[in-house]
Amino acid sequence: MKQTLSLLLLICVCITNYSQDIYDTDLVSFGSKSFNNEEFKIVTLKRDNNRVRVKYFASEIGGKSVGERYNEWSKNKNIICYSSGAYMSDLSASQANLVGLTFDYGDVVNQHLILDRLHALVVVYPNGNIDIANLNEGTLTFSGSGSANTFDLTNSMQKQKFIDWAKDNKLTIFQTHLLAFNNEILLAKNSPPDERERRFLVVAEKNGKEVQFIIHKEQYSSLLRSTTAVFDYLKSKGYSVKSLINLDTGAQDVFKFFNYDGTENNKLVTKMNVNDARNLIVYYYQ
Repeated sequence: MKQTLSLLLLICVCITNYSQDIYDTDLVSFGSKSFNNEEFKIVTLKRDNNRVRVKYFASEIGGKSVGERYNEWSKNKNIICYSSGAYMSDLSASQANLVGLTFDYGDVVNQHLILDRLHALVVVYPNGNIDIANLNEGTLTFSGSGSANTFDLTNSMQKQKFIDWAKDNKLTIFQTHLLAFNNEILLAKNSPPDERERRFLVVAEKNGKEVQFIIHKEQYSSLLRSTTAVFDYLKSKGYSVKSLINLDTGAQDVFKFFNYDGTENNKLVTKMNVNDARNLIVYYYQ
């Protein structure tokens, strides 16, 4: 009798461990949305208590590709989703380099700061926080580490202090287009009209709480139309858009979302897989 009870208890424990959710579904969700004849696939990431965190892989390091580094790091991690991130210098991802100022966990990948067009400076901290600064503002404050650090990156001495700070604090940094900031669309009305699928990372706020989104728009449209559609959708839901940036879907279209039980969600399938990624933004639960 005791052996039977012990066996049943062991089976129950095994089933419980096997079926354990990898994240809190109150904080993370994925779904398809419609608004004003526009269709979106949306990952919603609530940042309550810093359980949902960000990691960025900017480059091959030590002979290991981004995909190899991700596969090694992600073991025993509760991965929510990942996406290609910054722009590459060539449409052939295998031959391209990252565009703009780029650091990977304190290591310099590209020290060229672009001030005239890639106005989003994205800083990912070792603690899983993320800051998105507007380079047009000149003097920038970064607070994701828990303390405020301010730099004027148009000043060469201040830029060097920023670089030293990034190295010392193991920061990961990349640049991309800043499409909206402080609840205002920044993209010019005469922006390029070319149409393609789009993917965005959005930091928004509602009722005093920060929420982040990865929003994918499969319908081909211009960058301005897609940005406006996403911006208007979030405003209609009561969100204030703190920042909205573009994620690369050209040279390296990589994306994957994982269900709460750890299985792959195949409602959004992209052309390339994680082993093809040249840089990668990852959300995970801890």
